[in-house]
Amino acid sequence: MKMSCKSELNYISILLVIIVSVTPVWSQTCQYHTYLDLEEKLKQLTDDYSKVIDLNSHGETLGEKEIWSVTLASGEAASKPAVLIVAGINGTDLAGAEVLLHFIKTVAQSHGKIDSITNMLNQTTYYIFPMVNPDASDALFSKPQYARSLNKRPMDLDNDDKVDEDGYDDLNKDGLITWLRITEPGGEWFEDKEYPGLLKKADAGKGETGVYRLIREGFDNDGDGKINEDEPGGVDFNRNFTYKYKFFEPGSGFHQVSEVETRAVADFAYAHPNIAAIFSFSPNDNLNHPWEPAKGPAPKKPNEGRQRKPVEQVEKKDVPYYVHVSEKYKKITGLDDLPHSESGQGAFNEWAYYHFGRWSFSTPTWWPPLSSDKDTTANAADSTKKNFKKPGLESNKSVDQRLWDWLQATNQQDAFVEWKEIKHPDYPDKKVEIGGFKPFPAKNPPADSLLSIVQKYYPFLLQLSAFLPRIDVQNLKVEHLHDNVYRVTLNVVNQGYLPTNTRIGIRNKWCPKIKLALELADNQKLVSGRVLQFIEILDGSGGSKEVSWMVMGRRGDTLKINIGSPMTGTISKNIKLR
Repeated sequence: MKMSCKSELNYISILLVIIVSVTPVWSQTCQYHTYLDLEEKLKQLTDDYSKVIDLNSHGETLGEKEIWSVTLASGEAASKPAVLIVAGINGTDLAGAEVLLHFIKTVAQSHGKIDSITNMLNQTTYYIFPMVNPDASDALFSKPQYARSLNKRPMDLDNDDKVDEDGYDDLNKDGLITWLRITEPGGEWFEDKEYPGLLKKADAGKGETGVYRLIREGFDNDGDGKINEDEPGGVDFNRNFTYKYKFFEPGSGFHQVSEVETRAVADFAYAHPNIAAIFSFSPNDNLNHPWEPAKGPAPKKPNEGRQRKPVEQVEKKDVPYYVHVSEKYKKITGLDDLPHSESGQGAFNEWAYYHFGRWSFSTPTWWPPLSSDKDTTANAADSTKKNFKKPGLESNKSVDQRLWDWLQATNQQDAFVEWKEIKHPDYPDKKVEIGGFKPFPAKNPPADSLLSIVQKYYPFLLQLSAFLPRIDVQNLKVEHLHDNVYRVTLNVVNQGYLPTNTRIGIRNKWCPKIKLALELADNQKLVSGRVLQFIEILDGSGGSKEVSWMVMGRRGDTLKINIGSPMTGTISKNIKLR
């Protein structure tokens, strides 16, 4: 689905604004912020730019950290179509919070100085959750440092009627939780011949035989023959939502939306029906690889047949919009070399589309780019230069191989801990080695490259505003039929790129329709038509619907019509009978 000429001009004007407006902020140094640092920054921004920033807490985690949201808007936030942006879904992703912190600051600084940014905030609201999983994110700032996706909910992950009794242990006292590789027949892993030190999973179909077992660094603390099977905490934000939720799976929680973190975001979304689109920094991508329609026979409609099955494929008529937004994302950011990600189980971005019914776009904040020469060196901030393959080139390299290449090319060789043999009390007769990628650089780029990442995402986050549905009234006509009888006809037109609803939103009957409300004076009477009418959906880029009424009134009288939905905003028209 192509963008209209007007939308294209809007997009170009936004990009011109960006060049002017962000230079003062981007010239500053970037750094990673702990939860407490981020909280302090958000409060300071709220004090500095209170006209456009509203900071709210949505509960406290079990780790005693508040879940903050920022409302970025001018005027009445709830009266305008909105974009919800969520970061920190995976506790290891710290870069997403930094992107959003810069986005909030840059837009707030530009309001009142740059006309296009000012107009954008007059017409659009941004709701932003910069760190929704703070207890998990805190693990990358703790000692020992380790990669974590679970919150601090006490859980019996190994079903032994005990909680949190077998977590990770820093065996070599280097302040990091890396990996143990244990030499044993029948192991799942073997050493990568092209990348000595890295391990590959053995594929029996290719005649490969494993020689290592790979587990996180630790002891068998509870003596059950397993290591690290019940770490402190236990619920993964991105496995706790209702779509494709898996009961009794590690990390899924006691039930759907059981946690304060997921409940905070879900409750916020349902309390704000003006949210038209959702963007999330998530492991489950659909911007680099847009969702595809189901292959094979078309699914039956809800009333066809006796059995109804959950919808598990994107609606066919929504697909062209996902494809086009994906193309725009790649063009704006220059990113499209992300490996395919698997569908989630209880994932937030899929819940946002399939159950909440909104346009949902997601991508990881960062991933190791494809390197064309692993021996080439460069600064991390320059990792998009010519020593890296341009987006679109296919590669069979694993994520670990790509990460290794990138670390070598950006002079981060110390981000990999060389394998070193140790004596492990749980494996006295086996060779055990500690090593592998360090947790932080394996999941996040160095701080000196954050500005380049901000520069990629900032224009796309602004462009989301231009994608939103915007309604207008065209071809308004008043016909005098007889004596004091008049016919009023008009077209409701969607001038935005995205339709006013997703097809899945119509199907699950949750998204609000466009409402047309006719207001009549005491001396006026409706002859034909309805005082209250609804339009289910208007396609993007000019989709329209003709509506008419026949009314009885005096010449010169005025009628009032209110048209809109929370997701499009509402416009009012005063129509004179003549």
